[in-house]
Amino acid sequence: SGGYVDNDNGHLSSNGLYTTDANGEIRISGVTGTIVAKEVKAAPGYVIDQSTQTQTVTVNPDDTQTLTFLNEPLCSLTLTKLDSVSGKPVPGTEFTVKDGNGTVLGRYTTGKAGLVPGSTIVVSESKVPSGYVLDTTPKTIIVKNGTNSLTSGVDGSGTNVGNNDGTSGGNDLTFENDPKMTLTIHKYIEGTQNEPLAGVAFKITDSTGAAVGPGDGVFYTNAAGEIMIEGLEPGTSITAREIKTVEGFVLDGTPKTVKITAGSQAPELTFWNKRAGELVIRKLDSVTKQPLAGVEFELTYAGGGYVDNANGHLSSNGL
Repeated sequence: SGGYVDNDNGHLSSNGLYTTDANGEIRISGVTGTIVAKEVKAAPGYVIDQSTQTQTVTVNPDDTQTLTFLNEPLCSLTLTKLDSVSGKPVPGTEFTVKDGNGTVLGRYTTGKAGLVPGSTIVVSESKVPSGYVLDTTPKTIIVKNGTNSLTSGVDGSGTNVGNNDGTSGGNDLTFENDPKMTLTIHKYIEGTQNEPLAGVAFKITDSTGAAVGPGDGVFYTNAAGEIMIEGLEPGTSITAREIKTVEGFVLDGTPKTVKITAGSQAPELTFWNKRAGELVIRKLDSVTKQPLAGVEFELTYAGGGYVDNANGHLSSNGL
């Protein structure tokens, strides 16, 4: 008829609400008629079973009826973040967890979350520690009680599926992050056993031609003849071109390109510089063979250009 079931010899409980005791039971005495029982709040850590949530029973005089309700425990989703090269855990990674409708359930930093069994969960990275590349590809999992471990893999609907052997366990979702890489440029003197050349300038650009790093992408080799460029994302193509050498060496302006890949082998580029040649012009008296000072010569290359001097600065019209 819609009235609340009373208790305590006619005194109504609070809006007909009853709570199970330590034995998981509710006992109501002195009632007859058709009773509708509906579970409205599950125990902490459990979820209401929709199939048994509402039950109807008829209680006759001197009769005892029993209704049984089932609760399924909440299942956990463990989010694990690994370095794609070393396989070691990456702490401090933040994930955004959404349900199948796109509602944000929360943001978690590499850990566990309690979830309703059967829920469709979409997990995406929202923040990674310094030195790693953000993985923007979301992963979807239908969580369940039992073992449900997923590292990768997508079914036909775009949902990650895992093995559930029915044993106790949890849902494990693993992401891998590529570490950012360091490119080392080596500069050696040709004809030596890797003798380094310091002070050589290189222009560093990406595949779009944009400068990489500070200073408009210009770097100078150090005392070890090296340039180290950190924080490069795998998949990026980097081009290095020598733009200025040091006195006594020939500029090698041929660019070299390398594609950055994640792995234990760090990317490298090696350049060699030839020593500059030397031309000696002697002017002598044809009779005495004594040197003559103040004689002027014009020097040109076979191609017609003037011979430069002072490490790249043109002399006065080749004179």
